[in-house]
Amino acid sequence: MTGAESVSGRERGRYTRRMSKLAGAPSRRHPGRAFRWAVPAIALLLLLAMALEAAHHLARQPAIDLYNPWGVHVAHAALGGNPYVDTEAYSRTLDAAADGSESAELRSTNALRRLIDPTATPLFYTVFAFLPRDFAGARGVMAVLLYAALLAAVWAMARMCGLGSWSGLGLAALVALTFAPFEVDARVGNVNALQVAAIVAFVHAARSGFAIPMVEALYLPALALFVAFKPNIAPVAAALAVHFVFTRGRAAVLRGIAASIATLAAAYALAAWYFHSAAVWGDWYGFVHGPDGAILYAVRYGNASIAKLMSEYWPGIDPYAFGLLLGAALAAFIAAALTAFGRDPAGARARLREALADPWCMASVGVLFMFAMSPLLWPHYEVLALVPAFWLFRDGSPSRGVALCIVAAYVLLSRPLGAALLWGHVAGADFTALLVGWLPLAAAFCASLGRRAPAAGSRAPALDD
Repeated sequence: MTGAESVSGRERGRYTRRMSKLAGAPSRRHPGRAFRWAVPAIALLLLLAMALEAAHHLARQPAIDLYNPWGVHVAHAALGGNPYVDTEAYSRTLDAAADGSESAELRSTNALRRLIDPTATPLFYTVFAFLPRDFAGARGVMAVLLYAALLAAVWAMARMCGLGSWSGLGLAALVALTFAPFEVDARVGNVNALQVAAIVAFVHAARSGFAIPMVEALYLPALALFVAFKPNIAPVAAALAVHFVFTRGRAAVLRGIAASIATLAAAYALAAWYFHSAAVWGDWYGFVHGPDGAILYAVRYGNASIAKLMSEYWPGIDPYAFGLLLGAALAAFIAAALTAFGRDPAGARARLREALADPWCMASVGVLFMFAMSPLLWPHYEVLALVPAFWLFRDGSPSRGVALCIVAAYVLLSRPLGAALLWGHVAGADFTALLVGWLPLAAAFCASLGRRAPAAGSRAPALDD
């Protein structure tokens, strides 16, 4: 080939490419490159929007739940004693501190809670003794912890569902922006996002087969500490403990039980040392289970418990009784799902074994029982609904009905719906959405459990040494 012919060939190639572009022919450039750049860009934009929204929104809201652990630490340093028997003295000390403070945030929060409400455990207040004495600083620390916990938990669950790292991070930021229970959690300064992160850590450790022996040794003690820190999580901890007993050997279970007893004794001693009182745990129990039923707040105060709502319509029946009734109903639906709703009774045992062997499934069961049975369910507790919601996407392809239930639950628990209902002056509808928002997830969970085909030869692991 001569040089002239080679140049001529190159010119024809350039001419052909120009004409192809004019004719609308597809480019040879790989479209995946642009998409790979788009996902990180979108994720970073969502993270930026989340950070700006948090800085703007939280600074204007009183952190009424954070006020208790912060205030207990401040008042205890000044007075000693404990908040369960010295509630009024603690409150007077904090009222005086707020009245003389230049912090508008502290004054506005104190105006809503002139009398503190120390319903958390002594261990809870002991752990949060690290908070800065400055209320604004404590608010900033808690906000960082909550947002970091939610991002980490949602990212990890998204990864377990098969999403990429950037996609998972973008989804986590989107959840932080749009999920109403988390907005409430961050606004009031509670700890439910931290609980979700802990649950995901427990699930991940169990799914990895306890590759690190120390993790297996600390699993049951950590669950025990989890409950001592905040007892509302007990159904989830119990479900994860059942998974551990089902999948690990007898020796590991016995070691875990012994270590759990020692851990609880240490937690008891730590709180007693902090409050300088061996009776502080009894004082806490007496405060929250006193004759007035301090923890059973009425629905009109924001308690989104269906059991409590039913007891208000039928005041002759205790909310705990309604909680047991709702728990029994949920158990009956799960039992029916294990038989594929009567279509495959023979596969029920295999499905049960698969469920018990799946820590994510068991954590989801615990969350649903917590929602059904608890007589106290603040809207921010429903941050835990993310655990069963992501479990339903674990295979990447839920059925159409399950997907619709997940979407319905998220919409009911979303900030845009709540804002639209408030804008439309639909009285009480935003709270009703939070009250029933977890029910579609329960329906989807049962449907997914019944749709699951049991694995061939599925059997329970032996509990041996």
